[in-house]
Formats: sequence, structure tokens, C-alpha cells
Amino acid sequence: MTTDRQPSRREFLAGVAAGATALAGCSGGEDTEADDGPEKLESPPDGPPVLGDPDADITLEVFEDFNCPHCQDYNANGFPEIRSEYLESEQIRYVHRDLPFIDPTSWQAASAAREVYRSYGTPFWSYKSSLMSKGEQIHSDAPDVFGDVAEAENLDRELVQQAGANRKHDQRLSEDRARAEEIGVNATPGFVVNGEILDGLADARETLDAKLSE
Repeated sequence: MTTDRQPSRREFLAGVAAGATALAGCSGGEDTEADDGPEKLESPPDGPPVLGDPDADITLEVFEDFNCPHCQDYNANGFPEIRSEYLESEQIRYVHRDLPFIDPTSWQAASAAREVYRSYGTPFWSYKSSLMSKGEQIHSDAPDVFGDVAEAENLDRELVQQAGANRKHDQRLSEDRARAEEIGVNATPGFVVNGEILDGLADARETLDAKLSE
């Protein structure tokens, strides 16, 4: 004879606990994955940050100082156009160069950004634009602002902030300054196409278009 036995209170509570554990595991796993952020690179990239086709015949180098208002404006308005028109289609090679000269926090900000590049790679570009958007805070709130932006970008706050505070990448930044002196760049943002200094963004775009149509 069969009977419909009701579960005991102990069995019922055990089942509820098991179900809750299973649900918590799914939810917790998703949250953990979302909060992990970009993975760190096993091998830091050499040289300055590059976008577009690394083997393109046309190279645009842009020299910048994080404290330069004109550079900040370029990052907000000019760079997105360059990225959309020339880089997403990989028509050119784009090289970011640092030319820190306004004050010591220019070196610190550039070093913080270079730490992002060497530790994470492509998240450098988002970090750079976000830091540039902070304007006067780069000078007034350094080095905390470097960590604030890193945290907002889901990067290692302490790693980036300390790299900026300690000017960890001064040697690499000095190599960019030497490159600027070699070419003759003495203002930021400085635009150079295939080694030729251009007179601002408009001139750089005209030169790029002319070379691409050859």
C-alpha cells in the first residue's frame, strides 16, 4: 500500500537551504565575473601605445601632456573622430606619445597611464580619455585622481596610483621626449605624419586623406 508521506520539518528546511545555496552560487558567480575587470597581461608590451594597423604605411604620432587643455579638448572631440574615420578601418597606424612639460603631475599622469598600458594593454585608451576628462583635477588631486579613474575603469587602483605617484615610467616618457626633440615637436598636442610635423589636427587630417588617396 502506498502513502503520501509529508516531509518532516528537518527535511523541508534542508531542501530550502540546498535550493538557496544553489541560487546563491549562480548569482554570486555572475557578480564575481562582472566585477573582475580586464585581465592583466602576462607580458608587458614594448614601445608606446599603438592603435590601428601596426604595419600600415602611414603613421600618425600624437604628442600630448595630460595637463594641457588643448590635449584634453583633443581627447574629447578630435580623437574620437580619428578613431572612427581612420583607426576602426585600420587605414593608418596611430602612436600615442607623451610630452610632459607643464609640471611634475604631467609626468605622474603619463606614468599612471603607461602603467595601465603595460599591465592591461588596450584599456589604456579608455583610461587615458577618462583621465584627460578630469581637467584641473589632474594637477590639483594627484595622485589620488589616478587611482580614482583606475577604480572607475575597473582596474587595479593601487597599482596605477602608485605608478603615477612614483613616476615609475619616467624612462619611457623620456624616450618620447627625445623623439619629440628629434622631430622638432615643441607644443602639445603635436601631430606628426610619417615624420612630418603638421600644423594642428585639421592639417593632420588633410595630410592623412591626401596620403590615403595616393
